[in-house]
Amino acid sequence: MSDAPKPEFNRPPVNEVALAAQFDPLSGGAYALAQLADVLKAVGPGYGNVVERPPQPPLPPRDAPRGISLQLLDAPEPPLFWLLDESSHHLIQIQRDRLVVNWRKLTPGEPYPSFASILPRWKQAWTALEGAVTRGGLGQLTPNACEVTYFNAIEPSPSIGELVAPWSGAHSDGFLPDPTEVRLAAQYPLPDGGGYLTIELTPAIRPDTGAAASLLRVGARGWPASRDHDSVLRFFEIAHDWIVRGFTSFTTPTMHELWERTDVAD
Repeated sequence: MSDAPKPEFNRPPVNEVALAAQFDPLSGGAYALAQLADVLKAVGPGYGNVVERPPQPPLPPRDAPRGISLQLLDAPEPPLFWLLDESSHHLIQIQRDRLVVNWRKLTPGEPYPSFASILPRWKQAWTALEGAVTRGGLGQLTPNACEVTYFNAIEPSPSIGELVAPWSGAHSDGFLPDPTEVRLAAQYPLPDGGGYLTIELTPAIRPDTGAAASLLRVGARGWPASRDHDSVLRFFEIAHDWIVRGFTSFTTPTMHELWERTDVAD
């Protein structure tokens, strides 16, 4: 991680954060998974509302080729369980090969609570899950991939030149007008071959007002140095550092002023 001060913002446009660790699939079917979800309901302040959803596809292994992966299944996969706390801002997701802890903004103006407040929830959930897996004879939690994702909803939607620092807006001649819609995807390697940082920009529409917005997804995906809990936490810290610095590097000083960047001199 860089020794330079990490960028900080008073009003970052963060709309959702997800900390995910994938592990070798657990034994047992849907009933065993439902029992694990029941154990996780008591984590931290409590996650009383449980919703069953289709499982998510696996994260790719270290040397997986790029492209679409096809899977042939002879039986339905056990479901994904969502566990929501009383406020519905905090969420645990559990399926047979993954644990995810989320924070979500549900109404405009809600402050982002910080990575430092979300990470302990993931630690609590992992510890509770690990104990339940051992007691139930379902195997052991052996992590094989990690992911940290930040979703930033930027409203009102700025022009691409106002938002994206690498965008010059120049064409080779004067034929094309300014674009009315731009989608971008960029990928950057993490240190020591540990994964990659992905930044994706897509146009969006607020479902409640119909107003135009820009969705900037910044995520770090990779593999723990060792297949244990401490290595996952180490990856999360590196991922968070790269996400914050990458988000700042990718966006413009004009937007930094709007988001009230505080780590730079006046």
